[in-house]
Amino acid sequence: MSAFSLPVTRPSGRALLIGRQGTRQGCADAIRRLGFSLEERDDPYTAMAEIARHGAEYSAVFVMLGGLFRQEMCLIPAIKEQYTHLEVWLAQAEGRQAAIGEAMQLGADGLLTDEGLHRLAPAPAAQAGPVDAAAPLAADPAAAGFTEPILTAEELRALLQEPATIGRTGAEQ
Repeated sequence: MSAFSLPVTRPSGRALLIGRQGTRQGCADAIRRLGFSLEERDDPYTAMAEIARHGAEYSAVFVMLGGLFRQEMCLIPAIKEQYTHLEVWLAQAEGRQAAIGEAMQLGADGLLTDEGLHRLAPAPAAQAGPVDAAAPLAADPAAAGFTEPILTAEELRALLQEPATIGRTGAEQ
């Protein structure tokens, strides 16, 4: 992900946090420390219903990436198109660089970290035009601006702590 962080200081307002119950507390506490009044929803579907009913009352939506399926990321461009005043912040993003990159391409404004809000400026290639939320990510690394692999298959497996399965048949796995 080619981006840089810009610190965010501005007045807060009412926010909506989307994440699984039981995993939201740390994020909720951090958001409240930033001065937001907070509503919480367990999933993107009930969150979108809440935004549809009371979207004008909110200034920010916080999306916990740990509880979001890739197919549900389409909520980001839906929010940004219909509710242009809302900022979409990503939370619980540690170790989820691919999801962060995709969310940023879809219109997310930045990250919530222990240090506060950090607006991420997308790479110039990501600013080239509108992003189709239904389109898959580029499978060709060169299309994404990478000229060589970032990690080898072995490095990636070690990072993910998964046993090697490449080249095995179904019976061997």
